[in-house]
Formats: sequence, structure tokens, C-alpha cells
Amino acid sequence: MDYADLKRSVPEHLKDAVVFQTAGTRPRGKLALGFGLAETVGQEAAGFTKGRVLLVTDQTIAGLGLPQVVLDSLERAGLAADVFDEVEPEPHLDMAQRLEEIVRRTEYGLVVGLGGGSPMDMAKSAALVARNPKGIGDYMTGAAIENEGLPAILLPTTAGTGSEVSPFIVTSLPDKKLFIASPYVLAATALIDPLLTASLPPRVTAGTGLDALSHAVEGLVARPTPLSQAFARQSVELVFRYLERACQGGLDLEARYHMCFASALGMLAYIQGGGLYAHSMSYILTFDLNLPHGLGCGVTLPYTLMFNLKRIEGLLAGLAPLIDPGITGSESRKARQAVERFHGLLAKVGVETSLKELGVRAESLDAYAEDLVKKYYRARNPRPMSPEEARKLVEAMWEGELKEI
Repeated sequence: MDYADLKRSVPEHLKDAVVFQTAGTRPRGKLALGFGLAETVGQEAAGFTKGRVLLVTDQTIAGLGLPQVVLDSLERAGLAADVFDEVEPEPHLDMAQRLEEIVRRTEYGLVVGLGGGSPMDMAKSAALVARNPKGIGDYMTGAAIENEGLPAILLPTTAGTGSEVSPFIVTSLPDKKLFIASPYVLAATALIDPLLTASLPPRVTAGTGLDALSHAVEGLVARPTPLSQAFARQSVELVFRYLERACQGGLDLEARYHMCFASALGMLAYIQGGGLYAHSMSYILTFDLNLPHGLGCGVTLPYTLMFNLKRIEGLLAGLAPLIDPGITGSESRKARQAVERFHGLLAKVGVETSLKELGVRAESLDAYAEDLVKKYYRARNPRPMSPEEARKLVEAMWEGELKEI
């Protein structure tokens, strides 16, 4: 059989190539995780530029004094830096446009992003437009990216978003999310220093940790390949072993260390498949309640898994021993128990378990269901969703009932 004949015989579900790209794949790039790496930013930056550096962060991080660690390191390397510390949570397009104006006025050699997903995304945005002719609004709405941006060094201060290893930028308009997904967006270097996460309060630790869990599981379910499974299984195991500990003790550095791995691995799984309806619901909750993204993902993840249960029993049963070695029984029973453990984890880390507890009004459910299928439909969700099923799913999320639909 010749090559063309062989190609025609490939099973349909295996026809898409698996491409792995992440931070550190540029020349001289690096993906590193370890204590104290924030103090090495200067020597890493000096490998890319002798010019001026733009440090992008937010007011919370600035108030903790963390930018000074980075600035001191840059100074030791002989590099001057400007600081932009006004990034808002869940940034809108106009925030990216403000940074666009800054990088167009001043010639920078490198951008550093320090913070959670929002500052890191805005750093990636600034780096991108610095060497591309169109405005960031054009690229956020589908314009082709022509050039590599400035090199970016990203340092996460949470363990959950995974932005430091992702090819994504997320912003929003008043009524919807906007996205870029491109290898041009990847950081030149990601320095993951668990010490930067030690000051996170319990609720932020919980929300960002649940974000990591959602990335891992949704990426796996959306596209179960050996690569996504390897990343997702390790991430899930680490979250169930260490997230509760991290929430209970900010200075539990062992827990913080392993949650940083869970975050990066979760995003690497997510890159393979993309999000499901937990992510869609989180976007809706952000607009309606200004809810943190990771919290919205985490609270709605168990219901999303239950909606897909019959089609993903094997995947969930395979995760069961990593979640709880005590889960036993048939494949179907193990899968259901796994979903129950996902639901139970919410209470263990001190967050709400239903949309009602989050403050969603009953009269909002119809609009939520409509947005699920019209704005944020998930083609890779294992089970297609009709408008009627979307309404039932949202209702189950609101009531806090893990039931099959």
C-alpha cells in the first residue's frame, strides 16, 4: 500500500496532527520552575537585549513589593526598565490599547510580565504589537499576525492560569471575550518561581488552582491524546494532593511548588484540546458577576463533566485512582465517583458549589443558556448541546445538582 492509500486509511479521529509549542521554544528561550528564579530575570533578559525593558504588572502585585525583586535583578544586569502597573483583572481591549500606545512611543528591547493571567496576557499583547503594524484590536478580531513580537519573559504570581506557557491572549469587549491563539504569542522565557505565589490569600489560591484543574481536564476531554493525557493526569493528581494544603497554609512551600507544576501542566493539556462548557460559563459569569475566571471554571466543571458523563466514562475512570485511590467498582461507577470528587473538592477549598451560591439570579438562567450555545459553543465538547439541553445544564449548575441530562 502506497503513502496516499495509507493516508486515506487513517481513522477519522486520528487525522489531526498533534503540535506541541510552548514558552522556551524560541532561540535562547527557557521554561524553568524553581525557587528564587525571580532573581534571575536580569541575566535572562540580558541574553535578549541591551535595550530598555517594559515591566507589566498590576496594583496588587506592586503593593506586595514583588516588582522590586525583578527591577533589582534587571539593574544588576545593567538594564533600565519602565513599569506599567495598572493592569485590571480580566482586562478589556482598551487596556491592551493603552499598552500598545506605550510600546509605540518608546523603543523597548524586551517585555516582562509579572502577575496572574491578566498582567501576563497584557505583557504578551504589548510584545506582539511592538513589532507588528496593525493595532491590537485588529489582531484580537482575526487579523493575521505578520511578525514575531518582542521577546517576553513571564513570571506568574498565581498557580492556575498557565498564561506563562500558553499561546493565548484574552481580552474582552463589553459584551464578549476576544482571543488570540498563535505561536507568535508564546513567551521567550517562562520563569515559574513558587515564592511569588506564597502571599496568595486562600480564596485566590483556590480559584486559580481550580483554573489549573479545569485546564487539565477540559483539554483532556476535548482532545484525548497520549500527550494531553500525560499532562492532564499529572496536573489532576497534583491538584487533588496539594491544593487544599496550599489553601490552608500560604507558606506551605511544598504545596506551592507542586501547584506551580499543576498550573503549567494543566495549560499544556489545555493547549492540546481547548475548553469545554466550564470555560464558557466562566466567561458568562465574569460579565454578569465580575467573578474571577478560575472560580467560575472550577464551580461549573463538575456539571460539565456530568453532562458528558456517558461519553467520557473511560477517561474519568482512568483519572479516578489519581483523585482518590479508594474509588472502586465498574468503569461507570468510578467515573461517577470521580465527578463527585471534583464537586467535593470545591467545599474542601472553601468555595461555592452552585451558581445560586455564587449569587446568580434565577431570572438570568435563560440568558446564560442562550449564551452557551450562541456565543461560546464548544465544537469539541464530546456531546453536542441543544438550546434545551443548555437550559437544563445551567439549571443543574444553579441548583447544585449533579444529575444526568
